[in-house]
Amino acid sequence: MTRPLPLFLVAVLLALPALAEKTDAQILKEFGADVLKNAPAAVQNGSPIDKAKYGFTKYCDMLAKNEVGVNSNLWTRLQNLARNWDAAKWSCGDHANNLEAVFRGMGIKEPMGMISADADSSLPTPNADHGALGISYQGKFHFFDAWQLAVNNGGKYTGAGASKWNGMDSKAWEAEMKKQGYVRFADDGTNWRAGIDPAIAKYVKAQPGDLKNPPKDLSGVSKEQLQAHIDALKAQHKVLQEELTALPPGADAAGNQIRAEQKSLYNEVMRLKKELAKR
Repeated sequence: MTRPLPLFLVAVLLALPALAEKTDAQILKEFGADVLKNAPAAVQNGSPIDKAKYGFTKYCDMLAKNEVGVNSNLWTRLQNLARNWDAAKWSCGDHANNLEAVFRGMGIKEPMGMISADADSSLPTPNADHGALGISYQGKFHFFDAWQLAVNNGGKYTGAGASKWNGMDSKAWEAEMKKQGYVRFADDGTNWRAGIDPAIAKYVKAQPGDLKNPPKDLSGVSKEQLQAHIDALKAQHKVLQEELTALPPGADAAGNQIRAEQKSLYNEVMRLKKELAKR
């Protein structure tokens, strides 16, 4: 079993920043290393996602054991500001940073990033946007969302091991966010898009057989495969056009980004057609 979290760790995480000898990230990396060291063999020898799910569970168990409250509204923001001089303590972004430190401490080297969902609202509310950490592994992006676990569990971090928020598939996370009124996504809080895929694109590597990512060397690609690639790219172009049409007035940056992607798709289609004409 993993050793109980040292009381000094909780104290430091809850204390004023000036009192901490180590940063939160350093402490949580040590916590992650300890978690992996004492994990079952199946976890130690498992995939990065297996390790992350176990680390997520231990992190949330630590919060539950110490009765940490979820920071989910203006009142809790003010409470955390008074207690910690940090209004964002235990907010969604804070959990994302904490979990990244835990996972890195566990030796997980896969690409990670915090993806934000935004309600596109002018109202200055704490939950106008929401962010969670994701890990890219074998062409998929898995979300680890401690804040949503607590918010949807009466403010408690219990039950993390079996929670759907522990390693949730990107499409499932996107659907959950849209249910809550979030309508656009980004990995940098700037280039907002209507779907999750553009936000996670730089983290997720193309996999062999992905029709939207034809190989550079087309010599071993059959005529049928070439046509399948062309059809997939055209379908992707159509989706982008629908997204472009739906943009609100003034969304110039997002529009230019979409047009650049469309141009890239067009050039790729033309490359494939040129190859197809040779056969």
